[in-house]
Amino acid sequence: MKHFLLPAVAAAAVLTLGGCTKTETVNVSDANYIGFDNAFIGNPTKAVEEVTKANIDHFIVYGGYATEHGLFEGVRVAPNANSEWTYSPLIPWEDNQEYKFAAYSPESLSLTEDPQFNYTEGGLTFKDVTVNNNTNQIDFVYDAADPISSGTNIVRPKIAFAFGHMFSMIQFTIKSGFPEDVKLTISDIKFYGMNSKNTLENGVWSASLSEQIQVSAPIVIAGTEEGQEVQATAKPVDYVNNCVVLPQEFGDNVIKAQFTVTAPVSTSISEEVQKTITALIPADKWEAGFKYNYSVTIDGQTLDFITFDTPDVNLWQDESLNMKNDDDNVGQIIGE
Repeated sequence: MKHFLLPAVAAAAVLTLGGCTKTETVNVSDANYIGFDNAFIGNPTKAVEEVTKANIDHFIVYGGYATEHGLFEGVRVAPNANSEWTYSPLIPWEDNQEYKFAAYSPESLSLTEDPQFNYTEGGLTFKDVTVNNNTNQIDFVYDAADPISSGTNIVRPKIAFAFGHMFSMIQFTIKSGFPEDVKLTISDIKFYGMNSKNTLENGVWSASLSEQIQVSAPIVIAGTEEGQEVQATAKPVDYVNNCVVLPQEFGDNVIKAQFTVTAPVSTSISEEVQKTITALIPADKWEAGFKYNYSVTIDGQTLDFITFDTPDVNLWQDESLNMKNDDDNVGQIIGE
């Protein structure tokens, strides 16, 4: 028996409009409509608003065929009550056409203009993507599906995306170099010096980045304002409320991290010392889909406390003396 698939909105319309809607869809197989399969997320990381295969709840699709490139222009695809990925209104297949599709998530990605679909390459161009403290601190994923030939078969494939993470992620592991009874508090972790604007074309970032982030307006890792305690006996603390940055090679940019450390002056009194630490990020590059975990050890020298280095101990010097009898009784062996 032939059947058809309706998204939740369309199903509600059937109940409201009755026979009018029914006469338009009865006896039409759902195989005639372009359908989407469940999304797959490659190599998920712990990200700001992390997108994984388990929690992705929508993606935005662009695509079409040779003579109709704009068949899909920012169409939102999401699972319905039956966990079937659908959209509205449904779009039928055209026989014997080569279709190409590209998609991204989440829809909250902030852009200065809509993505542009390139049918020849089968991908999207995202112009001037900006990542700073207030913009696009999200897990942006993207993929272009393999070209699909519609043929003339009544059973046509669903389009499946294997999304990849387009930003890089930054995280710290904080360790204490103090004795076990000293509790440090780390707070206000910030980054600056990196570039914050670039264009993504067909899944590849341009080499021309711009808008360097200044110390006056850094990226602040969310959730670190209140601080987190770190002790020598405890497992090193991973700050999981991370930040994302644009993939980039450092080039001439000097990228720095800054954070505040609070430590007690003495374990017997309530006085504390607080210091803002600035550290250089080792010259390297950040790649899309990678999480970079920087390990930092805080000790007394870092905080300008009086500290003691490992002592040097001179070796014992051996000297042999002969015991003998002489007129001055020097070294004399005295009998009983």
